[in-house]
Amino acid sequence: MTTIIIIGDQQLSMIGEALRNEYQSISFSSIEYFSDYLSNWQTAPCVIVLGETVGQLTYIDVLTHLHEKGLDKKFPVLLVSEHNTPEHIQEAFAYGVTDLIFLPLNMQQLSKLVQHVVELNITIKKSAEKVSEKTKQLNNKKQYFLQPSKEFQMPLSKRTFDILVSFSLLLLLIPLFIGLAIAIKLESKGPVFYYSNRVGTGYKIFKFWKFRSMRQDADQLIDNLKHLNHYTEEKKEVTVTEVASPPVIDDSIQWDQFLIKDDQLIDENTFDEYMASENKNMFIKIPNDPRITRVGRFIRNTSMDELPQLFNVLIGDMSLVGNRPLPLYEAEKLTSDDLSKRFMAPAGITGLWQVTERGKRDTSEESRKKLDIEYAENYSFWLDMKILVKTPLAAFQHENV
Repeated sequence: MTTIIIIGDQQLSMIGEALRNEYQSISFSSIEYFSDYLSNWQTAPCVIVLGETVGQLTYIDVLTHLHEKGLDKKFPVLLVSEHNTPEHIQEAFAYGVTDLIFLPLNMQQLSKLVQHVVELNITIKKSAEKVSEKTKQLNNKKQYFLQPSKEFQMPLSKRTFDILVSFSLLLLLIPLFIGLAIAIKLESKGPVFYYSNRVGTGYKIFKFWKFRSMRQDADQLIDNLKHLNHYTEEKKEVTVTEVASPPVIDDSIQWDQFLIKDDQLIDENTFDEYMASENKNMFIKIPNDPRITRVGRFIRNTSMDELPQLFNVLIGDMSLVGNRPLPLYEAEKLTSDDLSKRFMAPAGITGLWQVTERGKRDTSEESRKKLDIEYAENYSFWLDMKILVKTPLAAFQHENV
């Protein structure tokens, strides 16, 4: 049976009583007893329900204690609080609280929340065991990170292959690197290489290297060119009503939860509508992109702009084969339970999407997401070999993507 840890005063013990038919609960009234349990546990808890005070200590002291033992990210923490203010909520999130439960306790709401958090945490752990990796799962409603208990370990065969191949290719391609560097410098001012922060496996952010193929001011031009985005759909206007403090709640209206947006409170249903509107356009692709130089267009069409990513592979940021690491503005919109699966696989230079759909004018956003998730759920050494064999042909595309 799933174990729930309850840390706090006598009032919190009723939580264990209310949930006893669904979960095994263990209550602690002091941090000392809880520390003894941490030292000798047999089964890790799926969730901790924490009071604002534990004896003479605050919840911050307890979370600090967990952090010192390296356990602060092993399982979600629900804080029972009577302070429903933006400042207090933000402070709790900053110290690693997953979500808050406000007094007086609503046992039905509490049961639903605990069930949701437990199921999400178990799902992540099972996924982590399947793909042998560390991942962070960001819930699209509450906006918090949960981590599986197992650290990500790249399969030894895959990592060994990556090191041998990337190092060998870097040595062989030195003349080509020099020639491309000269061509890039002759056409336009600026550095030969370009990097951007990308999100890879487990939402890890790293420097993603390429040969520069755009004008130096390309990033500043993106807002002016978004209306040309190939993937853009008509966006539904959503009116978001924000309040500086919790409103007086009418008994005839069901307000399940308030969330923080831009330092203000917003009810959860409105937030869901807002996120649904925002998530319609996750990828950016502009036909005949005016930001691209002539040399840049050539190295993109032949995928030679990707060659510096061999350095990323060599140092372990990426693999030769995997899901493409995404820019931050795209990754932040792929955080629901299903879409985040694409981050539960190695980030790669080439991948299933590149050899299946690359160069097709009618490639849809949905197709990209499905192929990324398919690879995350099924990747293997032999699938990687199959993708690598197909990559050279796919690299000579007819359309920039």
